Amino acid sequence: MLEEGTLENGHIAVIDFEGFLNGEAFEGGKAENYSLEIGSQTFIPGFEDQLIGMKTGEERTIQVTFPEDYQAEHLKGKEVEFKVKLHEIKRRVIPDLSDEIVADLNIEGVSTAEEYRNYVLEKLQREKRQMVENTFIENLITKVCENAKTEVPEGLIEDELNVAVNQLENQARQYNLTAEQLLSFNGMTVEEYKEQLKEPAKKRVLERIVLRKISEVENFEIISEEINKQYEELAEMYRMDVNKVKQRIPEFQIKTHLGILKAIDLIKDTAIVKEQND
Repeated sequence: MLEEGTLENGHIAVIDFEGFLNGEAFEGGKAENYSLEIGSQTFIPGFEDQLIGMKTGEERTIQVTFPEDYQAEHLKGKEVEFKVKLHEIKRRVIPDLSDEIVADLNIEGVSTAEEYRNYVLEKLQREKRQMVENTFIENLITKVCENAKTEVPEGLIEDELNVAVNQLENQARQYNLTAEQLLSFNGMTVEEYKEQLKEPAKKRVLERIVLRKISEVENFEIISEEINKQYEELAEMYRMDVNKVKQRIPEFQIKTHLGILKAIDLIKDTAIVKEQND
């Protein structure tokens, strides 16, 4: 945190703000202790620029105009006033890579800056290969689902959308905001957000239905060793005792998940990939 100095591009400002339209506070325009990176263009054009030069503890009133294509109808093209108070100025400091810094990372088999660079390079290469693999599998599943003759229940789609909204609410809480407030910065309501996600959610639900059906038809054998391994992986992921994971996640859910994974493997292994000629 900067004790002295003024707010600049690249700094993170911890602010309170409240927006007013024609002298009246408008919904979604207020937050406290919000962390905003100056220059990130997260907010309305002109908002961040007018905070530059502020000092810790300073209050400032700024005017901005919402874009004409802003999604909230009542704010499109409107000039509004924001009252802003700056609580803290934070600055990201990236130290030079050294053997001492690498040692503090406690990465097994990595103790020097050179070893760390090689470690990161190998990690990025693995992630790249995995990304290509995931895209390939996703395209295969999409192709299989195109031929599926089944209805997607609206209730399952709504469940999927509610999960997305819950995730958004958790994200918003990190900034001391509600989901409605966080979405308002992009000119959206919760209902508009759900509508935007409806087609992707429908696609995910259809994929699960098709993959479960393949698993059911193929009647894959799922042995106890596979189930126990899955529980162990989940325990490691969530840093929980295995027995507690077993209490929270019933075995039939693990079997369903493993069956879907086997269905994906079957699709991948039996796919006929045609090479395209240039």
